[in-house]
Amino acid sequence: MTDDRAKALEALRFNWAPVADDVWRPAPFHVEGLHRATERMVLQGIDDALRSVDASPIGLALQGQRGTGKTHLLGWVREQIHVHDGYFFLVSLLDAEGFWASVVQSLDEGLSRSAGGKAAQLRTLLRDLGDRVGAPRTVRRAVAGDTTLTRESLDAFIELLCAYDPLVGRECQETARALALLASDSAPMREVGETYLQSISDDHNERAGWGMRRTRRPAELIVRDLSWLLALSGPTVIAVDQIDTLIAQSAKTLRAGGPDGPV
Repeated sequence: MTDDRAKALEALRFNWAPVADDVWRPAPFHVEGLHRATERMVLQGIDDALRSVDASPIGLALQGQRGTGKTHLLGWVREQIHVHDGYFFLVSLLDAEGFWASVVQSLDEGLSRSAGGKAAQLRTLLRDLGDRVGAPRTVRRAVAGDTTLTRESLDAFIELLCAYDPLVGRECQETARALALLASDSAPMREVGETYLQSISDDHNERAGWGMRRTRRPAELIVRDLSWLLALSGPTVIAVDQIDTLIAQSAKTLRAGGPDGPV
């Protein structure tokens, strides 16, 4: 055996397995057709989401032993939704009691990542919403974090959002304001948006200056708001990885006499 071949064998690693963060990175390899049926169902779901006005396609539950390629498949799904100008989120549910808070945390993190391009999904969303509601260029750039955000530009964006879709504008305007603050380069402004999304009360009345109430908004409603705002822009895939732990915790709670379980 030559030295080059020996070095090549030494470089091989057979104990490698993808982790959650690998879902967000371009896959170094992909075998087309390995999960053909699953891939077809995923693409059909994305197409249904593109065609649907308000309904959501039925979700898919993927089962398989460790090492069968489930995490790798999620990375492929992220790439496909990016091709269709959509959004991808990976939700980790480790606590059955804090379900909605876990979902908000995962959506918040996913907004800071890119589904495939250079820009974070948050800025992509805000730029697209600005285009769709017909916001002037100065307002679009301010809301997306490309220039300094002002109360006047934020109010103008929300007014246009309400005119574009009255229901979403009325129900989700504070969440939309929080997203614009989150996209800002200003740390204090980002903190105002972050605490709102994390359902934290505004003890110092910092939200009033941005047209938002001091009271906390329940995590479940924030998830709904984010879903509606994303739906105005494009199809969204929300993948729930490692759901086994959540199911096990829920079953344990029911057996122990939870709210809907035996006494």
